[in-house]
Amino acid sequence: MDDDRISLDFLGEQMLRMQADVRDLRAGYARMNAGQSDMRGDLQRIDTKLGGLDAKVGGLDAKVEGLDAKVDRLDSKVDAHDRSNKARFDQVNQTAATNLALMLSAIEKLTMSYVSRFGQVEQTAAENLQTVLKAIEANRG
Repeated sequence: MDDDRISLDFLGEQMLRMQADVRDLRAGYARMNAGQSDMRGDLQRIDTKLGGLDAKVGGLDAKVEGLDAKVDRLDSKVDAHDRSNKARFDQVNQTAATNLALMLSAIEKLTMSYVSRFGQVEQTAAENLQTVLKAIEANRG
């Protein structure tokens, strides 16, 4: 029986150690559950923050799209003004070319008129000179 007693004492000690180990395991499990709860809370806060960030990013995307639309409208207006300015410049250029052609034509007509008048004046001056020369020769003679 002594052997039985030793065996029971040994088994009792093993049972006590095992109970202590089980208590340690339960305490570790409880700590792990508490850690998981903390982690779940942290993850929930991160998810909440990410949701807020997603909303902010969505708002920024909407603002960027609005700015893109404004830039597109501004580009269209600038292009329209550019086309309008080019058309006006072409019209001014054409008007200036037409006016220059008219002025050159008028100058040419005036020049021709002066040339013909100068020719008449020259002919009259030559005739008068011949008349004066004839009168001088007649007076000498």
